[in-house]
Amino acid sequence: LLGLTLGGGLVAGLAVMAAPGLLYLMAPTLPPALHTEATLIARLGWLAFACAVALFYLTAMHNAGERFILPVLASLLPPVGMIAFSLVWAEQVGPAALAWGQAVGHAAAVLLLLPKSRSAELGSTPSAT
Repeated sequence: LLGLTLGGGLVAGLAVMAAPGLLYLMAPTLPPALHTEATLIARLGWLAFACAVALFYLTAMHNAGERFILPVLASLLPPVGMIAFSLVWAEQVGPAALAWGQAVGHAAAVLLLLPKSRSAELGSTPSAT
């Protein structure tokens, strides 16, 4: 699972760098102003993807340790982030507010699960050695 997480981060990093070129290939007639916004949204989407892959890994670690509540709560953060960001910033940034909310929600979910993930690994508790 760790390899999958690292691979997801690598794919996301490459896609973030290639986003402008990929958008020119997929939508060559897109006006420049929309191309800039679409590039930002695509990059945020790929960052959310990297966080989602890490979230899946951390969720699996918690589930292996028979800790089920925190992963369920963490999975609620991306949609809550999208709703919150769209309510607060949709007027200023438009559709990119959803992408920002998704990326921040996934990052917050990872940060929520990360501190407890080491003791959740294989169902162990921290030793006193």
